[in-house]
Amino acid sequence: MVFKLTLNLIVFLSCLFVLQSGSPEYDKLADDQKNTNQKLDSRRNAYRDSLKISYIGNMGVLIGCDDRHILIDALHKKYKPDYVFPSKGTVQKLINGDSGIDIALVTHHHKDHFDAVLVSDYLKENDRSIVLGSPQVTEAIAPNSKEISFSNRIKEIAYDGEMHTILHDEIEIRAFKCPHVNATRHRSVQNIAYIIKIKGYSVLHVGDTNWDTARSSFKAQNVIDEKFDAVVLPYWMLLDKSSQKEVLESLTTKQIIATHIPPFLDDAEKKALLANHANIVLFDVLGKQITL
Repeated sequence: MVFKLTLNLIVFLSCLFVLQSGSPEYDKLADDQKNTNQKLDSRRNAYRDSLKISYIGNMGVLIGCDDRHILIDALHKKYKPDYVFPSKGTVQKLINGDSGIDIALVTHHHKDHFDAVLVSDYLKENDRSIVLGSPQVTEAIAPNSKEISFSNRIKEIAYDGEMHTILHDEIEIRAFKCPHVNATRHRSVQNIAYIIKIKGYSVLHVGDTNWDTARSSFKAQNVIDEKFDAVVLPYWMLLDKSSQKEVLESLTTKQIIATHIPPFLDDAEKKALLANHANIVLFDVLGKQITL
């Protein structure tokens, strides 16, 4: 029996050797292997937990898969009429730990993205969670952390143009400098973009930026070579028809999520967003959720 198996193996390997690349037999064998790999990938994905992304307010989203959850730019209060803000009840649930959040991310310190007191309250109530943000964010939280020993759970992302990787509870976060839109007015603002890896999914959240500045950051960090399940972008990056080309050249994603949509955005502009991108969803209603 051993001899027969060995002989069969030798014959099989000899056939492979005889088959030359480019021959019909070789190509058929390669196609069969490719189809087999695709079927295996499909089966693996069928058993993978779904990724859920929920709209909290402005650019605030909650990303969840199975028992892992990441919150981004969601702990803030009512600021100005131009911005959608989460209800007090929603914020309190997030602070109380009802959603089981593992990591809270802050893109930058503007009040429509971040409130230092709310983030401090969140850290007090969620002793296993960590908060990530730029030096401007961590410095704003610091005065609230003197009486509570959670300073070791505040992770500062250096605003230095490098890619920074943080691992926490089986979640990988990569963070990098992505300058704020309108550099003339907001040159000093430290805006951080985040790549979230959770249960085999990948999500990009860029905070407040635009194509001119984001394009350079994406190239510097090789983001243009990555594949995302979803990207979270401010709506102004998607409103112009030229954004079709920008997305195709800069990002590879299954789903585009448009955020930072003001309450007064008219129907014509919403239709333009939908017309410009076939794979877009507008986060313009609090609590809206997509499943991937």
